Amino acid sequence: MDRKKALDIIVTIMQEAGISAESLIDHVIEYQGKDKKNNDPPKTDTEILSEALAEAKEITGLEDQDIGQIVGVTGGAVGHWRRGRTRPSSQNRRRIYEWLRSVEGALAVRLLPVDFHVNENGDRAHVH
Repeated sequence: MDRKKALDIIVTIMQEAGISAESLIDHVIEYQGKDKKNNDPPKTDTEILSEALAEAKEITGLEDQDIGQIVGVTGGAVGHWRRGRTRPSSQNRRRIYEWLRSVEGALAVRLLPVDFHVNENGDRAHVH
Protein backbone atom coordinates (compact mmCIF):
# COMPACT_ATOMS: atom_id res chain seq x y z
CA MET A 1 0.00 0.00 0.00
CA ASP A 2 1.37 3.40 -0.87
CA ARG A 3 1.55 6.33 1.51
CA LYS A 4 -1.28 8.30 -0.17
CA LYS A 5 -3.70 5.38 0.07
CA ALA A 6 -2.77 4.80 3.72
CA LEU A 7 -3.39 8.48 4.54
CA ASP A 8 -6.74 8.38 2.72
CA ILE A 9 -7.78 5.39 4.82
CA ILE A 10 -6.72 7.13 8.04
CA VAL A 11 -8.66 10.27 7.11
CA THR A 12 -11.76 8.19 6.32
CA ILE A 13 -11.55 6.36 9.65
CA MET A 14 -11.10 9.65 11.52
CA GLN A 15 -14.10 11.21 9.76
CA GLU A 16 -16.28 8.18 10.50
CA ALA A 17 -15.21 8.30 14.15
CA GLY A 18 -15.81 12.06 14.36
CA ILE A 19 -12.18 12.84 15.15
CA SER A 20 -10.93 16.16 13.83
CA ALA A 21 -7.44 16.58 12.48
CA GLU A 22 -6.79 19.26 15.11
CA SER A 23 -7.85 16.89 17.89
CA LEU A 24 -5.51 14.22 16.56
CA ILE A 25 -2.64 16.71 16.32
CA ASP A 26 -3.28 17.86 19.90
CA HIS A 27 -3.09 14.26 21.11
CA VAL A 28 0.12 13.61 19.18
CA ILE A 29 1.72 16.78 20.53
CA GLU A 30 0.64 15.94 24.08
CA TYR A 31 1.97 12.41 23.71
CA GLN A 32 5.32 13.66 22.47
CA GLY A 33 5.57 16.08 25.36
CA LYS A 34 5.78 19.11 23.10
CA ASP A 35 4.27 22.46 23.83
CA LYS A 36 2.15 23.24 20.77
CA LYS A 37 2.53 26.99 21.29
CA ASN A 38 6.29 27.14 20.92
CA ASN A 39 7.22 23.65 19.66
CA ASP A 40 9.66 22.97 22.48
CA PRO A 41 11.28 19.55 22.25
CA PRO A 42 10.04 16.87 24.65
CA LYS A 43 11.19 17.38 28.22
CA THR A 44 13.86 15.12 29.62
CA ASP A 45 13.12 12.93 32.62
CA THR A 46 15.40 15.20 34.67
CA GLU A 47 13.39 18.27 33.62
CA ILE A 48 10.10 16.55 34.44
CA LEU A 49 11.29 15.54 37.92
CA SER A 50 12.84 18.98 38.50
CA GLU A 51 9.59 20.79 37.67
CA ALA A 52 7.54 18.30 39.69
CA LEU A 53 9.81 18.75 42.72
CA ALA A 54 9.52 22.54 42.47
CA GLU A 55 5.74 22.37 42.24
CA ALA A 56 5.50 19.84 45.08
CA LYS A 57 7.67 22.06 47.26
CA GLU A 58 5.40 25.02 46.57
CA ILE A 59 2.18 23.07 47.12
CA THR A 60 3.27 21.29 50.30
CA GLY A 61 5.21 24.17 51.84
CA LEU A 62 8.07 21.78 52.57
CA GLU A 63 11.69 22.89 52.42
CA ASP A 64 14.38 21.02 50.52
CA GLN A 65 15.65 19.63 53.85
CA ASP A 66 12.19 18.23 54.67
CA ILE A 67 11.90 16.56 51.27
CA GLY A 68 15.43 15.24 51.68
CA GLN A 69 14.53 13.61 54.98
CA ILE A 70 11.51 11.96 53.37
CA VAL A 71 13.47 10.52 50.44
CA GLY A 72 16.67 9.85 52.43
CA VAL A 73 19.09 12.46 51.08
CA THR A 74 20.35 15.91 52.03
CA GLY A 75 18.39 19.07 51.42
CA GLY A 76 21.27 20.24 49.23
CA ALA A 77 20.81 17.26 46.93
CA VAL A 78 17.08 18.01 46.63
CA GLY A 79 17.88 21.63 45.80
CA HIS A 80 20.26 20.58 43.04
CA TRP A 81 17.67 18.22 41.56
CA ARG A 82 14.90 20.82 41.82
CA ARG A 83 17.04 23.34 39.95
CA GLY A 84 18.09 20.73 37.38
CA ARG A 85 21.76 21.09 38.30
CA THR A 86 22.32 17.38 38.88
CA ARG A 87 20.50 14.18 38.05
CA PRO A 88 19.57 11.91 40.96
CA SER A 89 20.83 8.34 41.03
CA SER A 90 18.44 5.64 39.86
CA GLN A 91 17.63 4.70 43.47
CA ASN A 92 16.92 8.33 44.36
CA ARG A 93 14.84 8.85 41.19
CA ARG A 94 12.70 5.93 42.33
CA ARG A 95 12.29 7.44 45.81
CA ILE A 96 11.42 10.87 44.41
CA TYR A 97 8.92 9.35 41.99
CA GLU A 98 7.20 7.42 44.79
CA TRP A 99 7.05 10.51 47.00
CA LEU A 100 5.69 12.70 44.18
CA ARG A 101 2.97 10.13 43.41
CA SER A 102 2.03 10.02 47.11
CA VAL A 103 1.75 13.83 47.16
CA GLU A 104 -0.45 13.68 44.06
CA GLY A 105 -2.74 11.16 45.76
CA ALA A 106 -2.87 12.97 49.08
CA LEU A 107 -3.54 16.42 47.63
CA ALA A 108 -5.41 15.43 44.45
CA VAL A 109 -2.97 17.32 42.22
CA ARG A 110 -1.11 16.34 39.07
CA LEU A 111 2.67 16.80 39.37
CA LEU A 112 3.89 14.29 36.82
CA PRO A 113 2.55 13.48 33.36
CA VAL A 114 -0.02 10.67 33.45
CA ASP A 115 2.22 8.45 31.34
CA PHE A 116 5.35 9.11 33.43
CA HIS A 117 6.37 5.98 35.31
CA VAL A 118 9.63 4.80 36.81
CA ASN A 119 10.71 1.16 36.81
CA GLU A 120 12.47 -0.67 39.64
CA ASN A 121 15.82 0.69 38.40
CA GLY A 122 14.63 4.29 38.64
CA ASP A 123 14.57 4.67 34.86
CA ARG A 124 11.58 5.98 32.97
CA ALA A 125 9.25 3.18 31.99
CA HIS A 126 7.05 3.73 28.97
CA VAL A 127 3.61 2.42 29.79
CA HIS A 128 0.96 2.59 27.11
